[in-house]
Amino acid sequence: MREKITDSNKTPKPLEAKWLPKNLNNIKPLHASTPIRKNTWVSSFNKPLRVLNINFQSIKNKQHLVNNIIDSTKPDIIFGTETWLNPKIKDVEIFPDNYKLYRNDRKKTETDKEGGGVLIAIKKELISSEVYELAPPDKTEMVWAKVDIVGSKTLYLSSFYNPKTSDETSLKNFDLIIRKATQIKNSTLLIGGDFNLPGWDWNNRSLKPNTTYPHLHYFFGNSLDDTCLTQIVDVPTRKDNILDLIITNLPNQVQRVEVIPGLSDHDIVFAEFAIASSKLKQKPRIIPLYKKANWSTIKQEINTLHKHLFENQQHLCVNEMWNCFKTTITKAVKDHIHIKQQNQRTVTHGSQWKQNGSLEKEIDFIKNQKNLGMHHLLKNTKSGITEIKQDGKLLIDPLQKAGALNAQFQSVFTSASNISHTEFVKQCNMSQNTPFPPISKLIIKTEVTRNKKPITFHYTLHNHSLEHVTTAKYLGATISSNLKWDVHINNICKKANSTLGFLRRNLNISSTSIKEQAYKSLVRPSLEYACSVWDPYLQQDIDSIEKVQRRAARFVTNKYRNTSSVGNMLQHLEWRSLSDRRKDSRLKGRREQYHSSQHQCLRKGIEERVGNRKKLQEKERR
Repeated sequence: MREKITDSNKTPKPLEAKWLPKNLNNIKPLHASTPIRKNTWVSSFNKPLRVLNINFQSIKNKQHLVNNIIDSTKPDIIFGTETWLNPKIKDVEIFPDNYKLYRNDRKKTETDKEGGGVLIAIKKELISSEVYELAPPDKTEMVWAKVDIVGSKTLYLSSFYNPKTSDETSLKNFDLIIRKATQIKNSTLLIGGDFNLPGWDWNNRSLKPNTTYPHLHYFFGNSLDDTCLTQIVDVPTRKDNILDLIITNLPNQVQRVEVIPGLSDHDIVFAEFAIASSKLKQKPRIIPLYKKANWSTIKQEINTLHKHLFENQQHLCVNEMWNCFKTTITKAVKDHIHIKQQNQRTVTHGSQWKQNGSLEKEIDFIKNQKNLGMHHLLKNTKSGITEIKQDGKLLIDPLQKAGALNAQFQSVFTSASNISHTEFVKQCNMSQNTPFPPISKLIIKTEVTRNKKPITFHYTLHNHSLEHVTTAKYLGATISSNLKWDVHINNICKKANSTLGFLRRNLNISSTSIKEQAYKSLVRPSLEYACSVWDPYLQQDIDSIEKVQRRAARFVTNKYRNTSSVGNMLQHLEWRSLSDRRKDSRLKGRREQYHSSQHQCLRKGIEERVGNRKKLQEKERR
């Protein structure tokens, strides 16, 4: 029951409503004259750019299929080929409203059949526009657009369709346009489409046997190498062929490439790119303070650990001893060595720079500083190899140094002994049923022969059959079963072109001397490794290697025009041809073998051959 108010002069206290919020200022009205701004900004960092490459083969009657693919993959950019559209069909009829389309429909003529056509679909959330400077010539099915990404380079997009494998004009126009596109500063290229080049084996970067129009395939491959572009699709998109390609000049930004079922006889290529780079917070660095460590306690704990392991070595297995050693050392370091955390590197002389105020004073300040890290390092750095001592004596002779290093290396290994399988299992504390790893994954067998019908044998090792392969890499050289070096040359050229593309992207504004040194240090050694063994004799292999150096000459001199003479560049740089360098290396190796004491038989054979040749010449003179 409610309490009655007895005093009429006393005003009652108001009832407190517990459902009311304590801070009434945070209450927002349901209706207001001033609209409330919603925070529509969503961070795009750490979200990859999703791309689809689709061969439609008529998109007019496949709107529902296109919507299903868009809803399931949620792409940001779509490259489309064989759209089979005409100007009478509007964009809203074939695509959702949240995409902006850039199209290049095929013009119907008497010679060209109806079909073809390319498009680029870009989400309206991205700021995009068409690139008219890269408009293709007539009868070239290609379209260009660009996307402005905040905090990153401008992304140039292109969709290309090659109607036939034999269409040389279309491939030449493609080469002309991408060379023009690569000259744009601070640009990222992303090209997709159906190129109809089934002869390429993109995994090995070589042509398949019995490829039709091989010169056009090589022309396309050279175009990619000259412009430092990379093809990233390595899974067949139509039967056993890779026809639908995605090409870019930043392959290190590729996060994912997959193939999904398509809308025609071509599969769809789905890719993700880390185009919008994210800014990660720098983690604090943990710096151990060794000067303040309690080394006496650490030594006592290590001695106690040594006694414990020595007394129980027969009762503990290897894993238990290692875990004991690891936990003890980790605990000792954690308990007796103090640490400090530093968020970022600080510059100690920054305030002094601000006080000086002029550039000349700043330069004089740097020159007069004695405690700068780099100056101190260069001043106290000593060249040469560390002195080697053995039994307290300083070794001077190179042979003695080599013997001391060899003895130290051999001391960590046990003496060789022939033991049975059961004894090996007992010494390693293994069970009798412990399975060994399959040898087929460790050993690769190749049969080197040129016979058309070779006799094949099947070998087994530990009940595992060895795999038969046509090529095998040994000591950096790829050996083929047909005794040819074309696969090895293709591999080294691919690696060299990839390295050259990396240098071109990162040393674009560097001086000529730095570019030349980078080429001689990183690119040319990969082309000359063990060249005295695989020195080619076929002109096509020689030209493939020389093309890498010619591209490097353009990179070093920064001359990419078609009118520029590469021969003059090589003369100005004083670069000899790689074939001449391989010849010198081969002759140098033969000379070293001739004068070596370990090749007396070779020396005698060469002397006998030279002596017989001189005798024949004397007889001819008589």
